[in-house]
Amino acid sequence: MCSEVEVLSRLNNKLGTGEAIYVGAAGFEDRATKTLKTMIDLGIRICGAIIMTYDNGERLEENIKNLAEMKRLVLILSGQNNVTCLPISEISRMDEVVLDLDIASNTTILLDITAMSHLVMFRALAQISRIKRPFVILYTEAEHYRPFKHEVAHALKCDTEHEGFLALIEKGYEQTEVMFKGNYNVIYVPEFSGNISPQLPSVLVVFPTFKRVRISTIIAPLEVNHKALVFGISVRDDLKWRTRLLRMINYDLMEPSTDTICEISTLSPHTTYQKLLSILDGRSNHGLHNTIIVPFGSKMQTVGVWKYCQEHPEVRIVLSQPKEFYPNKYSDGAKDSFFFDPNLNWPSLP
Repeated sequence: MCSEVEVLSRLNNKLGTGEAIYVGAAGFEDRATKTLKTMIDLGIRICGAIIMTYDNGERLEENIKNLAEMKRLVLILSGQNNVTCLPISEISRMDEVVLDLDIASNTTILLDITAMSHLVMFRALAQISRIKRPFVILYTEAEHYRPFKHEVAHALKCDTEHEGFLALIEKGYEQTEVMFKGNYNVIYVPEFSGNISPQLPSVLVVFPTFKRVRISTIIAPLEVNHKALVFGISVRDDLKWRTRLLRMINYDLMEPSTDTICEISTLSPHTTYQKLLSILDGRSNHGLHNTIIVPFGSKMQTVGVWKYCQEHPEVRIVLSQPKEFYPNKYSDGAKDSFFFDPNLNWPSLP
């Protein structure tokens, strides 16, 4: 466990007797409702909730079911039917919607990132941080993540990452519908568009994903003169094999010209933030490069990226998003719930 991330059972100590509101998203994964269920078990009370709803073709049967369940759980937690639904297409109104609830200045916002995509996370964090209210980040991990170990066992048996990479290609890993179809849109986060000049080469920091084509879609047209790869290491013993698989899938990105290849915890925003300081500070502010981060890491790593980019507005965040999801092939079940206070002091370089 990372020292800055705590189990959700300690949240009552953090909140004390103050009021809280819940902000989350009605995603399609099993774990979308788990944080609220755990809050009920712990006796945590809220005075209202904002639930973001997916639209633009992403509103699947699973989303609708989870939204109904989240409304039911909020009623238990608050004792009243005080739920505001906010379409994700209107997320730029988040600050306005929160303030319309007429909450006290010391009311804590509980931002549950569990069911948020990377894009929604960055936008929600940007909006919530502008409201000038205390907020805490909540997160529930899945029990099992795709790809499952048995699906890639042939690659994990290989002696080297290169052999594993070739074994995955031979079995058509990128062509199989493991999580979603291979059609992607490159997207930019409006709040983190950065200061980009088309004439300049780029410093690129990539947090690799298990669907490598999402990265190649982004970096293919870029002129890159410095590149760093940041791989995640799970804190769970049953998932540590995934780091080796991630390196196999992205083996061809680890070319000799890559300046930095490192591994950091998937559950530590502070370590992520500190690693970005180490990689980028001194490079990103001389007007000689564009600085781009491609953040497909874990949810808590994404929180660390948000903090860095909040302090470095010249940096651009670039993502790619699948046009169609396979919700039953993304993750299964729900496991532990955590919280993180982003208002605490963030680390500096050693």
